[in-house]
Amino acid sequence: MKGTLTVASPAEPRVRLRSAGPDDLEQLRLWKNGAKAGFFFKGDINAAMQKAWFAAYLERPGDFLFIVEHDGRKAGCLGFRLEKDAAEVYNVIAAPGEEGKGTMTAAMRLLCAHIGEHHTKTIGCLVLKGNPALAFYERCGFRITGEGTDHDVLTFTRP
Repeated sequence: MKGTLTVASPAEPRVRLRSAGPDDLEQLRLWKNGAKAGFFFKGDINAAMQKAWFAAYLERPGDFLFIVEHDGRKAGCLGFRLEKDAAEVYNVIAAPGEEGKGTMTAAMRLLCAHIGEHHTKTIGCLVLKGNPALAFYERCGFRITGEGTDHDVLTFTRP
C-alpha cells in the first residue's frame, strides 16, 4: 500500500499535486473517458474497471497518480511510473474547462522537478501520433527522441 503525497512549490503557490485516492475514482474515470481519443486504450472505463485498476495501482510502489489542484479545486490529473532507471509520465488530463489556463503546465513543472529531485533525471512519455497534446509536452520541455508505429517517444530535456 502506498501513502499519500503532496507536491507543492513556492514558485507555483496556486497549484499543487496530491495523491489520487478512492474519493477521486469516479472523477478520474469520467476525465479519462472524456479524453480517450488521446490515449492508447480507446474503450470506455466502467466503475468496476476503475476500481480494479485502483486496487492494482495501490500495490505498485513505483506508480504515482496525482490530482492537480488549482486554488483548491480539481483541475486535472497526471502521474508517473518508475521503470528501471527512468520515469514515464502518463495520464495527463486537464479537467473540462481547465484547458489553456497554464495550470497543467505548472503541474507538469512540479511533477518533473519532483521526479528529478527524488527519483531519476531520466523522464519520458509516449504520445500517440497526431495527438494535439504534443505541443503541450514540447512547451513543458519534452522533445521527440524516438517513435513507434503509432506513437512518438518523448524525453524531458528541461526547458
